[in-house]
Amino acid sequence: MVVGEGEFCYRTWLALQIQQRQAKNPAFSLRAFAKNVGISPSHLSNIIAHKRPLTNKMIDLLSRRLRLEPEIQAVLKMSLKGDPQGFAKNNLQSYKSISAKSFSLISKWYFFAILGLSAVPQNRVSADWISSRLKIGKKEAKDALGVLFRLGYIKRRKPHGFCLASKPIITSNSMADQTIENFQRQIMDLAIGSLNNDPVSVRFFGFRGIALDPHYLPEIKNEIREFQDHLTRMINSKWQGNNPTVFSLSTQLFPIDSGEPPHE
Repeated sequence: MVVGEGEFCYRTWLALQIQQRQAKNPAFSLRAFAKNVGISPSHLSNIIAHKRPLTNKMIDLLSRRLRLEPEIQAVLKMSLKGDPQGFAKNNLQSYKSISAKSFSLISKWYFFAILGLSAVPQNRVSADWISSRLKIGKKEAKDALGVLFRLGYIKRRKPHGFCLASKPIITSNSMADQTIENFQRQIMDLAIGSLNNDPVSVRFFGFRGIALDPHYLPEIKNEIREFQDHLTRMINSKWQGNNPTVFSLSTQLFPIDSGEPPHE
């Protein structure tokens, strides 16, 4: 996606999606893209040519067909309003999005725990210190620190500490990749460990059984992401304190109902 110094333009974004596919397959056409996303070729052509507007309904359709990240869906919807507050640009630029291949280099849970430890004022660029805080091996801690420094995700902070050197990292929640799924299993294993070992005073597990129309899952995922962002900002500004501890803030949404049974 291209975001310049001005407004984000959904027409440019649509044209870029076609160009990226044509780069991989020269035979790919606007007509093929229109078929993929469920919009007539003439309608799509008119949208890109400034003859017809994009609508919220079409963005919902694009999100489902292309499995767009909630952030991109939100940016597209804000662009319909002209984005007077610069939301599209700021929302995209507040994160560092990485591919599944890049994620594979930091796919152990403790890499992200180390990134969290960057907010601890007394942190140390020390495998011993990291190992003691996270209860992992010293070699794992040393190797992880080395990778995070080499990738430019952290940098040294005087006199002996480290801090973030990049924006918070995100991957696509819709990306079906074995490495990302394995990482999610690690987080669930950590949650089970906390349930077994930590007192209830330092953990929270909530559950709701909610009936919803799967058609609205893109919007619901975006609301979850916005909640996580809001709570993170609140913690960082109000509740981090002088000697914080790194917690895992995890949210799951998955079906527990097999759907409407067949009628007799």
